[in-house]
Amino acid sequence: ILGNVIKNGSLVVQEQALVALAAVAECLQDAFIPFYDAFMPLCKAILLRASGKNFREMQGKAIDAISLMAASVGPEKFQQDAGQIM
Repeated sequence: ILGNVIKNGSLVVQEQALVALAAVAECLQDAFIPFYDAFMPLCKAILLRASGKNFREMQGKAIDAISLMAASVGPEKFQQDAGQIM
């Protein structure tokens, strides 16, 4: 669902989807691990594709979501994506 929202939704809806994802990751903590591989590529794609002044807010929300997902899954799981994100 989030993938379709990111492709077709308005900017505000996309930003709110990232906020919701971040909240879920934070609440689930290590129970988020099974979902990490589905959602991290979407957040990385936003960082790569959402450029320009109109997308600064979205990039910030993506970074917030990434950081909360990383904290939830731990450094071993996040390590595979850390280099690309940094």
